[in-house]
Amino acid sequence: MKALDEEGYFITKEFSKSNIDLINNEFDYLLSLKNFSPRTGYTDNNSKRNYAKFIGDPGSSFLTVNFYEMALEIINKIAENSSINSEDLQLSEIWAESFLINSKLNEHNDCINYSAKHYRAILYCNEVNIKNGPLFVFPKSHIWANEENVPHFINPNIERKLANNKKYCEVKKGDLLVFDSRLIHGRSPNITSKINRDITFEFYSKNHEKRIYSYSIPSIHLSKKVRERINVFSTPLKITSPNPIDPVAEKMFSPLYISRNGIFAMSFTFSNFIYFSKIYLKWLIRGIKVITKKRLKDFKIF
Repeated sequence: MKALDEEGYFITKEFSKSNIDLINNEFDYLLSLKNFSPRTGYTDNNSKRNYAKFIGDPGSSFLTVNFYEMALEIINKIAENSSINSEDLQLSEIWAESFLINSKLNEHNDCINYSAKHYRAILYCNEVNIKNGPLFVFPKSHIWANEENVPHFINPNIERKLANNKKYCEVKKGDLLVFDSRLIHGRSPNITSKINRDITFEFYSKNHEKRIYSYSIPSIHLSKKVRERINVFSTPLKITSPNPIDPVAEKMFSPLYISRNGIFAMSFTFSNFIYFSKIYLKWLIRGIKVITKKRLKDFKIF
């Protein structure tokens, strides 16, 4: 049996090692904006010692990395490690979070439909060890979890099933954790002053109860790979209301509990334009230097 089917989770080391610095640099930029809202962000909690900041549509907000191509890679990883076919999965949403939480997240799961597949994948932007709030999981708990005993947060009567079966997911920067939505998990308290950052991808099987998808794909990310598999990103719902309510999100344990509208607004400010102009100028200069060096190397005097 494959890892995701048997254990309910797997970790891919250095999944995005080449992109993680770009992601962190842009994360810094987005969080430094005086007006956080133009780039689909919002903050939960006001304490300097206990807070979380979310970016609800990083696929649109992060322009230096194509998260939609990354989603396709993750779908392939899920298919490799489970019995589901890659053609049967759709991307539901992507969100980014930067948080300093000193309290424990209690044992729960994220399942709302036990008859269909649903996965989450977390890309870690920093190292997470036992002290700074790692996710913990209970391997194989996805096999026996059901609506009666795990309606999200667990029933006290089944706590004995979890005894001595806790696994801490300590990870390095760029590692990817994928888990079945039925898997019981939680998060340990962060007893340090270190801020944690991650990008979370959510995937539903195509026969899962559907929801309003909370993202848009900007033209800069409509690469050939994305266009060839555009059905992975297509919304199954016709949105007729200007401010639709997402009934599925209301039942889920998700950052979207703060805002259940399912559609996030995005605007590009002058400061955003300057920021990305600088990035692309650096890439252009770097490319010119590489080409120039290569030509000088190949140039021979006879």
